[in-house]
Amino acid sequence: MEVMIDALVICGCLVFGVSVIKRLLCSRPRPWETLPDDVMGMVVPHLSVRDRIRLSSVCKSWNTIPMRRDIPSAPHQLPWLILPQCCHKSLSFFDLYDGKVGKLDLPEPVQGGWFQGSSKGWMIMVMEKDLDSTMFLVNPISGAQHQLPSLRTVPSFQNFVETTGWKPYGASRFSYCLVLSTSDITSEQCMIAALFGDGETLCLCRPGDTTWSICEVLDANEVIMDLLFSSGKLYALVLSRDKDGFMSAPHTLSCGGHAVELYLVYDIMPRFSHQNEVYGDYVVYLKASLDSLLIESATNGEIYLIHQMQDKFMKLYDDENPEDGGGGGQGEGGGNEEEDYVEGGDDDNDSDNEEHDNLEDNEDGGDDIHDMDDDNEEHDHNLEDNEDGGDGIHDTDDDNEEHDNLEDNEDRGDGITRVEEEDRDLNVYLRTSAFYVYKLHPKEKKIVSARCLEDQVLFLSGAGQFSLPAREMLKGNCIYFATNNHSTFHQREYINRELGIFNLDDSSVKRSFPSVRVSVRSRLSWFTPILQ
Repeated sequence: MEVMIDALVICGCLVFGVSVIKRLLCSRPRPWETLPDDVMGMVVPHLSVRDRIRLSSVCKSWNTIPMRRDIPSAPHQLPWLILPQCCHKSLSFFDLYDGKVGKLDLPEPVQGGWFQGSSKGWMIMVMEKDLDSTMFLVNPISGAQHQLPSLRTVPSFQNFVETTGWKPYGASRFSYCLVLSTSDITSEQCMIAALFGDGETLCLCRPGDTTWSICEVLDANEVIMDLLFSSGKLYALVLSRDKDGFMSAPHTLSCGGHAVELYLVYDIMPRFSHQNEVYGDYVVYLKASLDSLLIESATNGEIYLIHQMQDKFMKLYDDENPEDGGGGGQGEGGGNEEEDYVEGGDDDNDSDNEEHDNLEDNEDGGDDIHDMDDDNEEHDHNLEDNEDGGDGIHDTDDDNEEHDNLEDNEDRGDGITRVEEEDRDLNVYLRTSAFYVYKLHPKEKKIVSARCLEDQVLFLSGAGQFSLPAREMLKGNCIYFATNNHSTFHQREYINRELGIFNLDDSSVKRSFPSVRVSVRSRLSWFTPILQ
């Protein structure tokens, strides 16, 4: 009996001792948790925004410094590609660095809205409520939102809402472009420029304004194709029947007591090709459509003009002759159809090159692009607990059921079968075939051919674009494109595989990204997150 009592006493002491020791160890901070703030402050500027978010979620003591807005993130971080919207409460994105798909929770006030694009690290959302429709600037990292003036204050908006185009297209058919002069929207220098309607309405506002300021800057038969802020100046790319290839003298525009200089950049009028090829029930008009964009160089601040040429695939009906159609033109409009495109004489091999139709095999050392199976279950992995005020970013498995807008490119052929509309006028698909690069000559006020991007990479989408210096993961003289073919050609969902890399060295197109399911209300956009 005494032996048993002694044994019980010893066991009790051991158990009690272990619990005491464990309590003492748990109450003692681990060395890495007490990392000095100055050391943390030296580490954070070398991290991307997403790495800073991961760092802040390690422990409570690490939460503050990584998320401080006054500490800049690593420069020139690789962008995210915002994917076509398939949920009104969140947006999905493809992380070019990780090769993974993630999810961004939208702040509650803009849930139910439509993603329109991005500028300077801010997302542009529109809440559609007929005449009371309003646009917002949204930071999905911090959750900050800033309401812009109501679209009602744009005179042409009321007329558009009353047309038949409002119901199927919504604001995506009215709001074409919106750009910020700076990412710091609290700055006195911050100004917002927007292009509404049919490219004829240029509007300005400043954060806090209640109305859009309408700017009359165009002559007859002119439309604005794109907008760009560079060094505090606003550049508008103009398509004109009478002027081309030069930049105007500055116009001074006023908004809310602040002035901004506007330069009109008159686009080079293209000459399109009559060449076409017939594949079964489809006719392909080569380099028959053109998109034009302005973009600022990340290496020297120069302004580039980019021409994106596209082949037009059209359904051929029994009563049609392929020689009667085609052409298309700038913005799917007119254009001169006299001869081959002025810069494209020797580059027609783009549309005939052997393209990479299948996704890259990442198991064999591919380029970090992951295949996505629509039928697999969703695996959410939060970087931070959103119930505790997190950042709303989730890692999601690439084989995510939620991302059923991602399509497998395998066995898809050359894109002809992707157009499934029954209506005759809607059976059109635009396929990227070439890019041509120009730049503005600031002294001579002319547009000159550049032909080479040298040590930089462009990311183009039409709803958000920028350039980065070339580096280990990014080959220079290349263009990453994610084309938004949201035109009157498509009134229902369709498969868009115009995501790829164009190499200016050899004029090759490599489509190694997954295709996406889009509609006229969906937009692809390159996006670099910020903490502001």
